Amino acid sequence: MYAKLQRQRVAPYRRIMSNSTLFDEADLGLSARAPYDPNTLLEEGEWFALQDFRDQDFSLDVLRDGLASTSVAELKKDEFRKISYVMSVQGGNFHFQRVRPAAFIRRRSIVFGDVALVEEPRNRIVLNERPDAVFVASENTLLFRDLVAISAIFKGIDVLYQEATSAEVETFLGQSFVASDLAVSGVSKPNRKRIALAAASLDQMTDDEKKEIFDYISEYGDGRLDYDEAAQTFLIQTDEELKMLLFGIEQRFYTTQVGAERRLANSVIKL
Repeated sequence: MYAKLQRQRVAPYRRIMSNSTLFDEADLGLSARAPYDPNTLLEEGEWFALQDFRDQDFSLDVLRDGLASTSVAELKKDEFRKISYVMSVQGGNFHFQRVRPAAFIRRRSIVFGDVALVEEPRNRIVLNERPDAVFVASENTLLFRDLVAISAIFKGIDVLYQEATSAEVETFLGQSFVASDLAVSGVSKPNRKRIALAAASLDQMTDDEKKEIFDYISEYGDGRLDYDEAAQTFLIQTDEELKMLLFGIEQRFYTTQVGAERRLANSVIKL
């Protein structure tokens, strides 16, 4: 079991202990996976999966080169508060748990066993029941649930789902098919992420495909979005209206086969 120290470029890992495990893999359900897609919401117990992870720029050297326990120095007492994340190597897999400031605890506690005991303050790190990420070495695959949670461990991985910058938001709101007085500051963080996805989708469409998409949005957006057919523009005055437009670009609207009920897909998994 190892600790990664903050702002430590040379020999950043420290050995915490050996012959111990933090997580029971039998309880983690590592076989329940979905390929990573920012449009997908995981079901309970599922993991996102990134394959060929060692080959990615945001992977870690330790996953490519390995780590010999005997060559890693033990964690010193004065390094405790410098821990960035904990890495537990179990059965050849690497389990990662980010250590946030709130996880550090030093306080007097009452411990309940056969009898109740008062335990004097000592340094502790409170860990979650499940790791933030698991690298399955034999498959070269990273499993995780929340991209934001692991971005502090795997630097640059947020390139998979970046927010649009203020300039990119302004550019999107200035598109010929958008008529908007919405200020850039009024665009929510989730919509900034959706703009980045929608812009990438539009870049891959022909002019005819874009027209087809806009007709599709105007049909399903009736009552939620104002569409000026003559000007071929969507009137966007609120962040909620912007969200509906972005959902439309990602083709989240559909009609059920039986009952012809119109619905909005909150999550998308490619088949």
